[in-house]
Amino acid sequence: MRGLEERLRLALEGTETGFWEWFVDTDVVEWSDAMGPLYGLPRGYQPSGVDDFLRILEPDDREQMGRHVQAALEHGTPYEMDLRVVLPDKGQRWLHARARAVQSDGRTERITGLLSDVTERRQREEAHAFLDAASQVLARSMDPVETLEEVARLAVPALADWCAVQLADDQHAVAVAHVDPEKVRWAHELQERYPPDPDAPTGAPAVIRSGRSELYPVIDSALLEAAALDDGLAKLADAVARATGPMAAIADQLLVELPASRDDDIALLGLRRLGQ
Repeated sequence: MRGLEERLRLALEGTETGFWEWFVDTDVVEWSDAMGPLYGLPRGYQPSGVDDFLRILEPDDREQMGRHVQAALEHGTPYEMDLRVVLPDKGQRWLHARARAVQSDGRTERITGLLSDVTERRQREEAHAFLDAASQVLARSMDPVETLEEVARLAVPALADWCAVQLADDQHAVAVAHVDPEKVRWAHELQERYPPDPDAPTGAPAVIRSGRSELYPVIDSALLEAAALDDGLAKLADAVARATGPMAAIADQLLVELPASRDDDIALLGLRRLGQ
């Protein structure tokens, strides 16, 4: 039996899956060694009880998990749910929890569950959902600028904190989206003050020229200041970095047929704060 348990433990850890049990009468929660790192906690960490475990979760997920646990406790109802964690070194991750109640004479004695990292699956689902929605928007008979503004809004906040869309024959971003309208106005004002250089070696102009995507895993204050054109922009970059913290960015190219226009290349730039 011990050998079987060890093989099961190794198999679970190889798939970034943790195992846990809650013994109801004693309020003892036992985690496998892999559980802690999934939540950004030390390997081998053990919660002091179910309330301590729930406090680890994000507020929205905590409420939903609490309802699931209560239903399992009262009625023996199994459950599955996706939940979010923010890890210092990996940013936001998605975890999938599955659990079932173990009952005796109709009374729940313990609840056992598995927890696995499903971040890549969630990212694929979100990307596919964005592409499907964007395709529908691009197929409508709308003003080209309104169309691209809608595409930018679709990306925020599911895929990015910021999204800008630029046409190949227009060196200004024709659409900018952010959850804060004031930041959209600020971005347009900044662009008027510092128009994009069509010959820039990086960014949207370079992506449109080359057709190759660009990925910036970490954009920090040092990188922003190095790219600044003058002292004013350097100070602004420092303020942005202080306000948002490190960010990641990706610039990509799409060939689309815009309504009431010709086929055109567009570049999409998306930025997300690390840890989101």
